[in-house]
Amino acid sequence: MKVRWHRTWLGLSLVAVGATAYSQDGLMRLSDPAMSPDGQTIALTWQGDLFVVPSSGGAASRLTIHAADESNPVWTPDGKRIIFASNRFGSLDLFSVNANGSDLKRLTYESSDEYPTSISPDGRLVMGYTNAFGRLNCFAASTNGGDVIQLTNHPLELSYWPTMLKDNRTVIYVGGGSPGHWRKPGQDGANTGEIWAADFGAPLQRHRKITTNQWHDSFPAVGGDRIFFVSNRSGAPNVWSMANDGRDARAHTNFGSGTVRALTVSADGKKFSFIKDSALYVGSTDAMGASPLRVTAPEDSRRDPY
Repeated sequence: MKVRWHRTWLGLSLVAVGATAYSQDGLMRLSDPAMSPDGQTIALTWQGDLFVVPSSGGAASRLTIHAADESNPVWTPDGKRIIFASNRFGSLDLFSVNANGSDLKRLTYESSDEYPTSISPDGRLVMGYTNAFGRLNCFAASTNGGDVIQLTNHPLELSYWPTMLKDNRTVIYVGGGSPGHWRKPGQDGANTGEIWAADFGAPLQRHRKITTNQWHDSFPAVGGDRIFFVSNRSGAPNVWSMANDGRDARAHTNFGSGTVRALTVSADGKKFSFIKDSALYVGSTDAMGASPLRVTAPEDSRRDPY
């Protein structure tokens, strides 16, 4: 009887979780938001496909429909195309598509996984991190396709989440910790991420720390003349920004608990978006805080929500 009861309870639990994805408050478990340069649109993934939605919320439009999983979209500086990762051919390769879902192209053909995180201000390079070279390292590749070029080669530390300042030569990235440490909102100590800067090259040159503390600093994104990032230095993960040299750190949210990840910022630095726990949030630098965004999509999904 106990086993039978457990199975019945589990079935009900799974139905409840599936229904949550279609709640009146909008979709949950959205992933990998990427704000367009003008701040008007957010690309994201849901149920393994790529969607776009207005940054004010509302109905999401599908860009891809494929049995494989799409992830980590990033916008070109002109807002015309989106580069993303997909495992259509086994490992995660880079693909490019117009912002309306047309003209999909495959860009890389590596046997490793590539996670795109940004595109250079001149639109020529897509940057991200990969396991192609053993440990996680930053890479660059042409936005027109081609080989993945190794940018970091530290023998012990992980390097990930690169982005580039508007000077088109200074790369900002996270060194230490792990991309998955967002799951540990209260983590501090020696094994935490710090934000670094380096001069562009293959490999990067003249590395220097921008943040130095016991807390976990991650998800750097460039907006306006500031670097935005997620840090738990206030006790819980929140959105912060700082000058390009690490000075003048300012908090933009004041959460007391939960997880914050996948920060993305408009080109002018006035609007930002991220995932908190299981919801998509949008905030403005004009005021402290951020609010959950209501996103809808047709309930007749190509995948069974249960």
